[in-house]
Amino acid sequence: DAIIKYAKRVNFSCPSENEQGIDAIDFRLIHMRDLLGSMSERFVSTHPEIKIKLIISMRNMITHDYGNVDFSVYKIIIDEDLPTLKAHLESIFFLTKK
Repeated sequence: DAIIKYAKRVNFSCPSENEQGIDAIDFRLIHMRDLLGSMSERFVSTHPEIKIKLIISMRNMITHDYGNVDFSVYKIIIDEDLPTLKAHLESIFFLTKK
């Protein structure tokens, strides 16, 4: 939810003018990866709809190859991938919307 909220204030086509918002989004994406990366092998194999390996590789790109990140891809991730991921996780963990 925080990533989606931050993204509403960021123009991804001009990252140099939106450094603070992009940094906040980067932090949350990295944190999300770390949380998902701590899931058990059983969880990962039982829930292939959650693309944990893809999330890990994205986190590695953000962390280790930051200079080559295409920030316009963030908009797609935030608009399309995060809502799907959130729905999957909510259905698994029976989370309620706050």
